[in-house]
Amino acid sequence: MPVFEATDKLKRKIKFTAERKAHISLRHPEIIEFDVFESVLVEPDIIKSSIYDDKVLLYYKEVGKDYRYLAIVVKVLNGEGFILTAYKTNIIKEGKVVWKN
Repeated sequence: MPVFEATDKLKRKIKFTAERKAHISLRHPEIIEFDVFESVLVEPDIIKSSIYDDKVLLYYKEVGKDYRYLAIVVKVLNGEGFILTAYKTNIIKEGKVVWKN
């Protein structure tokens, strides 16, 4: 069951499930602001494709505080996506720029 569904900057429907929320909470306990996930998908600073998997997109939004960016990793299949994971970072990974603000 989705925690939420959002339409991202690229007009794709993205799902965030309770299972993925639990995964992120366990693997990245520094992330507590799940309420901003939707805004990262809808108004990112940059979207890049993964260098490892062309079906994976990385959405970055500057959030400041302890880390510069919140990164949300999305797998896209059949025109729709779902959040795989999320993490805080100070750098944007390599990959092709799909969209930039």
